[in-house]
Amino acid sequence: MAGVESERPQDDFEIEITDIDELEAAGSSLKPLRPSISLRFSPRQRRLQLTITSAIVVLAILLILGSTASVRDLVSRELIIPTLIPELTSGIGADLFYIQANPPWGHLSIDGQEVAHLPRLNVDPPLRISQGQHVLVWHADPFPPQSCTLSVPARYRTDTCTVYGSIITFAASINMLPAVQRAQLIQATQMALDTTQSSETIQPGELYAFAPGISGSENNPCRITTQSILCFAVAKQPLQATLRFQLDTDTSPDTPCSISQACILNGRDCRLFCDGPVIGGPGSHLTTTPEWNVLAVVRSLWEYSTLDGQIIARDQADTFIAEMGNDHFVSLSITWNNSGWQVSALFSNSHTPFRETVCDSAKGDAQALAGTFVINKLPLQFKEQSVSGANPAAGCVVVITPGRVPGPRPSSTIVQPLAAYCLHRFGVLLAANDLAHRQWPFLPLADAYEQALAFQLAAGA
Repeated sequence: MAGVESERPQDDFEIEITDIDELEAAGSSLKPLRPSISLRFSPRQRRLQLTITSAIVVLAILLILGSTASVRDLVSRELIIPTLIPELTSGIGADLFYIQANPPWGHLSIDGQEVAHLPRLNVDPPLRISQGQHVLVWHADPFPPQSCTLSVPARYRTDTCTVYGSIITFAASINMLPAVQRAQLIQATQMALDTTQSSETIQPGELYAFAPGISGSENNPCRITTQSILCFAVAKQPLQATLRFQLDTDTSPDTPCSISQACILNGRDCRLFCDGPVIGGPGSHLTTTPEWNVLAVVRSLWEYSTLDGQIIARDQADTFIAEMGNDHFVSLSITWNNSGWQVSALFSNSHTPFRETVCDSAKGDAQALAGTFVINKLPLQFKEQSVSGANPAAGCVVVITPGRVPGPRPSSTIVQPLAAYCLHRFGVLLAANDLAHRQWPFLPLADAYEQALAFQLAAGA
């Protein structure tokens, strides 16, 4: 029965509500269905009986219809929302809105009339929009205009504006730009990322991530373990390792990021740029220099060369796990004027949630390889905290501590929690203390210098 009801066209449900005064006016023209009843009751009594009977029938129908989820949703949407909102919410802000639009340097027009001042969220009083249906257009060069329809009160089946509570949003992506502007923005973004590259020297005997396609058949660096295939090489001489970030805008369906959906955030593919958090608090996107805060996707890549400049390998992923993803979110700040695009990478901004890009690979490798943390044969969940030093190329340490044993806390002397240290350096995850080595013996063991570096990085967190 429920399946049949859910397939019924919504437009088949039509409810007409007639005013009681109209029934009273038409009462004299109603012919009695049964003569015996008409003799027993006066016209006023018949009208009262008809009203009561009609109310009972309508209540019974609503109770039956309300028993199914699909019909209940329909009744709520078609009856409660369009009918009750004008009466119940007219005094509590149903016509009051804020605008959050990207890119933020544009201007808004409503029905062809430009809005002179847009209120700042939680700072200025909201914008009042009159009742009726309206066309809203957000125009921010060099993007084409974005338009949508908005009704006051809301008509959810026909309105096209994206509204969250009292906030109307317009979202942009680089795919909206004309081809020339899109290419220029990508170029400006990559130039900004290039300014964030860092270098570190690989000492003889240290390990570094090395893909099998680069190593050649003479010395295959891959090792098969019970956990995964790990690919790394051992430095025979000092090497210069340079870490850089490559913008990823390839949205073709056969890329690893497309298959794993790792580049999707809140339903949007961030390789085309997703709107990021507003940096600096509410209303800051409407300052004299508006900035478009976005999330982009980058790949962390290594380049290895000898100290005299001879290139050993380029574009090596910042992971030594075969087939491991290597895409990460990064926060960008973008402005535009007649001179073109200006882009800044916000790796060091504490207000952004994606500023530890250099540690994403470390956390990803630790999660993939560490598995279940076990102490005394008891599997426990573990927490992880990653920290990086002043030089991102130096490495990132992941400190893993087990959770509390289920049950009451012991009343004896408090024992310091055990911690496993794993150092992610040049794309290779190393066991940096005895506990980490015992738990994951398949991980390469850090030498004395690397162990000291791991504790130094952790101490600086």
